[in-house]
Amino acid sequence: MPSVLTEILDEWDAACFHSDELLAEAYTVFLANLVEASVEERADPRVIPFLLVGYTAYRRYQDGDDPHVNLTYRMALAMCGAGSNAPPRPATPPPRPATPPAGPSRARSPQPGPSKRPREENEKPEEDQPTLEVLQSRERELKRFKTKFREETIQISGLGDTLPSEEVMEGLFDTVLQRQREAVSAKDDDRVIVEIQNAENVDNPLWFSMRRADQINGRVVLDKLARVLNSNQAFMAQGQLKVSYIHIPTPEAGGRRVNRVANETMEQWIERKTGAKGSIYSPENTDNMCLTRCVAVLMALGGMHKQAFYKLTQPNSVIQRDSAKKLCENAHIDPAQPCGLDEVRKLQDSLPDYRICVFTDKEGKECVFKGPYGPGRKNLCLLLHNNHFYAILYPLAAFDRHFTCDRLDDPNLNVMGQFFDYLQSFGPKTKILLAAHNSRSFDGVFVTQEAVKRKLKCEVTLQGAKILCMEVGNWKFIDSLMFLPMPLSAMPKSFGLTELKKGYWPFMANKPEYYTYEGPLLDKHFYCVSTMKQKAVAEFNAWHDEQTANGFVFNFRRELIDYCISDVTILRQACHAFRSLFEQTAGFDPMFNCMTLSSACMAAFRRNFLKPDTIGIVPPGGYHGRGKQSHIALKWLDYESHKLGKVISTIYTDREISVMGRRVDGYIELPLPDGSLERRVYQFHGCYWHHCPTHFPANEDSGENRFEKTQQLTSLFRRSGYTVIEKWECEFKSDLASDPDTKAYFEAHPTTRTPPLGLRDALAGGRTSALKWYYKADLAKGEKIKMVDVVSEYPNAYLRGEYPYGHPTLYLEGDPDMPPPDTWNGVIKCTVLPPRDLYLPVLPYKAKGKLMFPLCRTCVEEENTEMCHHNDPQERQLTDTWCAPELLLALREKGYTLVEVHEVYQYPRTSKYNADTREDGLLSAYVRRFMALKIQASGWPPECDTEEKQAKFVEDTLKHDGVVLDPTKMEKNPALRALSKLMLNSFWGKFGEKTLRPKTEFLYDYAKLIALVTDNTKEVTGLLPLSDECLQVTWKPVEDSEVSLPTSSLLHAAYTTCHGRMQLYKYLDVVKERALYHDTDSVAYISRPGESELPLGTHLGDLTDQIEEDYGPGSFITEFVAGGPKNYAYKVAVGGDVHNIKVCIKVRGISINTSCDDLVTFDNLKVMVMGSRDKITVPIPHQIARLPGWRIVTRHSTKNWQALNTKRRRVDVANTVPHGYNAWTMAPEEDQDLLEVMELLGDA
Repeated sequence: MPSVLTEILDEWDAACFHSDELLAEAYTVFLANLVEASVEERADPRVIPFLLVGYTAYRRYQDGDDPHVNLTYRMALAMCGAGSNAPPRPATPPPRPATPPAGPSRARSPQPGPSKRPREENEKPEEDQPTLEVLQSRERELKRFKTKFREETIQISGLGDTLPSEEVMEGLFDTVLQRQREAVSAKDDDRVIVEIQNAENVDNPLWFSMRRADQINGRVVLDKLARVLNSNQAFMAQGQLKVSYIHIPTPEAGGRRVNRVANETMEQWIERKTGAKGSIYSPENTDNMCLTRCVAVLMALGGMHKQAFYKLTQPNSVIQRDSAKKLCENAHIDPAQPCGLDEVRKLQDSLPDYRICVFTDKEGKECVFKGPYGPGRKNLCLLLHNNHFYAILYPLAAFDRHFTCDRLDDPNLNVMGQFFDYLQSFGPKTKILLAAHNSRSFDGVFVTQEAVKRKLKCEVTLQGAKILCMEVGNWKFIDSLMFLPMPLSAMPKSFGLTELKKGYWPFMANKPEYYTYEGPLLDKHFYCVSTMKQKAVAEFNAWHDEQTANGFVFNFRRELIDYCISDVTILRQACHAFRSLFEQTAGFDPMFNCMTLSSACMAAFRRNFLKPDTIGIVPPGGYHGRGKQSHIALKWLDYESHKLGKVISTIYTDREISVMGRRVDGYIELPLPDGSLERRVYQFHGCYWHHCPTHFPANEDSGENRFEKTQQLTSLFRRSGYTVIEKWECEFKSDLASDPDTKAYFEAHPTTRTPPLGLRDALAGGRTSALKWYYKADLAKGEKIKMVDVVSEYPNAYLRGEYPYGHPTLYLEGDPDMPPPDTWNGVIKCTVLPPRDLYLPVLPYKAKGKLMFPLCRTCVEEENTEMCHHNDPQERQLTDTWCAPELLLALREKGYTLVEVHEVYQYPRTSKYNADTREDGLLSAYVRRFMALKIQASGWPPECDTEEKQAKFVEDTLKHDGVVLDPTKMEKNPALRALSKLMLNSFWGKFGEKTLRPKTEFLYDYAKLIALVTDNTKEVTGLLPLSDECLQVTWKPVEDSEVSLPTSSLLHAAYTTCHGRMQLYKYLDVVKERALYHDTDSVAYISRPGESELPLGTHLGDLTDQIEEDYGPGSFITEFVAGGPKNYAYKVAVGGDVHNIKVCIKVRGISINTSCDDLVTFDNLKVMVMGSRDKITVPIPHQIARLPGWRIVTRHSTKNWQALNTKRRRVDVANTVPHGYNAWTMAPEEDQDLLEVMELLGDA
């Protein structure tokens, strides 16, 4: 049977459409069926000519009434394989034989489809054109914000094995983006956010942050695709793209404002809620059975097909009438009499499986009748108004609420709602601090939901997707876990709360059927035993068995209240102890004044220990204002030098360029024909810093004075006889993109100048690496495997490390005044050539998002798994920013060669603790104070049982650590010890705080949204609709607006981690190839008789034997396996007894408990390391997940566990070497093959 398309084409061949009206109707039907047509039908050679003729006839017939006619036509062409970039051209149909006209098929509206450029008639075919087909399209509009969210899944056909040319790809993306613009009617200056991703692989989307609609096109997409992804072909695989398009229109002048009624009457509300697709049903009855009719409808809701339910709700429904009569009969209600609450009670008594609730207001707060609650009962909600009953089909939608309590039937009367009502009872001026443990991941989500629902203005500080702090007026919600990083169960012991202990609760019984339970203790599986560790399981089993034996009666409601009260009491008393002790020690309340423990420690340091004029605050834009703007300014000056044919003096040729005492970007003196000199000043104006009038229009909060000062300085130079050449940043960027001469110069002369030094580039973390995959100690030869920890590695760095301070002098490459390397004191950006044969490299290098320690740049960046054969030094050398102590160690002692110095920050002074004079360094006073408190709160060590031993202990502590102890205060105080330990370990992180941290706002009106998205100092990175009335906007300051915080110092953060790595390297350098694994502050190594051992001690920076501390004296490791950093296991001979073996396994990201301890085992890790198994899927039975829109779910999840060690190159089953390691002295080229053969023999 021929299809509709074939029939229309046959009729067209037969010249049946003798008028524009008939041809236009056929055209609309044709389009309506084109989407579902087969490929063969679309390939019919008559399709394209018919579309051209039909399009022309349709335009004449509808006379401009259809605004989408062009888009629809182009989409149709694209679906049939024609292009769409050129304007449509009507084609003249071939002559048709005269035949009587036939009636057309029923007309439909044209259906939108994808589009492409139609090929000209005489155009020479170039290559197969890909075609577009929209598989799925959806759109959501927030009318309050005038914002539209579009998503489309598009199938691209005709790609073949190779991608088409760049021109075709650009046109393809242009078509996709133009379709979105036309769909939302986006103007050029509207704001859009675009994301394009492969529909099958969402891991690498192309994300385009907020920009003008005319600033995103096919070329922009193609450039980013080439820059960000490794393979365009992989991105276009399967030919399906998912496009997300967010559109925010900018306001236009003119128009009129629509005023809405502020107060809606009950009748108006009912009319609105009973409309099409309404949430309330009003029976249009002429009898007195409105009550039973509503109940009949509610009982049927959700239990029958949509069409049947629709018929049931019609005014003349016989089924509804008969059902209502039957309900009256069963409840002994007279159907002829009006119904009231007495009849509702009778009806409730006759319906034991249902619960009737009757409301009388539009907010769901006035409930005049409420049937008895019971598990499994279905709620039937009614509205009573003016003696008429209405059926509330969807209570949440009817009352505009998000939650409802099944027991109370009060919509939105949830726990958080009650809590907010309680807080509001204190009045708006009362300051309230609210703390919940782990609120950033759990409780804070519900706080956010309630605040958004109440349209309260919130100031939210996020860490990723987690809420660090939320301020709502005078309420401050914080996470106590950010101050007390320990589980709630550990707090009683840590803070000496001896009368308190966290109990157990059957979380799996949080279901309606158990709400009224009272009886014996519930079975053990209800208590989530699978999430407990073995020790905790043993303790729980003992408790459960004891309670069961004693005949304990478990009352669900009573135990729930008691459990919650116990948890809150523990948290309240622990927080009170922490705040009181902190205030006594540091002089202020940490939780009220700070957001995290790290910020509280920094505040304590600044308040009590920081000396004046020591830590320099980096000026905005960096020293010399040399950020990205300075880099592009130098690029422009290079181009100007090229045009001039002379070298312009810049900061790279002279230390400082100044004219009339004012710094300038460039300067040159040119001889004139009359013998005089032209004094020429070059000024590059960054748009942000100089307030470009084009991109930063004047407003009351603008920096107009910046622009005025720029003009005044230019005018001053010109009045003084200088020639001033100016360039705005936006103008130069435009030249780079569109000016032929500028583009040609930089294509022929790509800039090779190294970007300026950034202090954050010097900040790196700790050393973490698996040096050997597997090792088993040869006990017969006396081998043992030991694991040692550094005592307080970072506090030791504060105490003994040498820190520079003040403001630096900057030296650029080629500076004749550059200090020699031996005198460097600060941060250096340089290029070094590592040695080939260093088993433990010194200098860190960031590659592939990881901190590596390579010997060859090319090897590590390409993740080379073979022996390094890069003989060209430029392939091996590393360019990065390092702290002076680490760099000098590499150059002086470990064979690194300095190739080129790009920039040096040389600081005037250093500070270090003097053990002889006990003069404090920059950070040592802080450490000595809190170390003294920690030792004193720990009490006397067990061996100090006499006054002589106690005095010796005090003397040794002073001698080794510089800590002064007060013997009269040596008594156990768990709370003070916990506080001191936290203060010592949580200090340095605040130094390295990021300043360009994303911020989140909740907006409730369009004006604030427009003010935010048009603010050029802010880059909007995300929009998320939380409701029709609330929009979550995430933004971050533009990089040019970055300012230094008075609490941060990247220099000292970098030096702290540098000192920590050097301390660890000192120990690694002793054991060298005997090292098996090292973490930030620990080393696992092979101990052999006659070889050097790592010395142990108890003071700061010393080593302690971790295995003996955990398993008892004499214990050691017999077998060790590592699957990568933070992924290792070992077997311990407890007490030195090789027949008493215990296993320890540690895997980052996996909580090892009884749900997975049969999978996450030593043997399984060993199997993966040996290559016999690729990975193991570990179940996570009850994972709490946060979803977009501030939602929380508990769901089953899994995690893949595998052995992966990319930080070093594997050379055989057990051993690794650094990337670029080659212990052989490289022979001439002809000896290369021999080296490869020798390596293969080694593998064998």
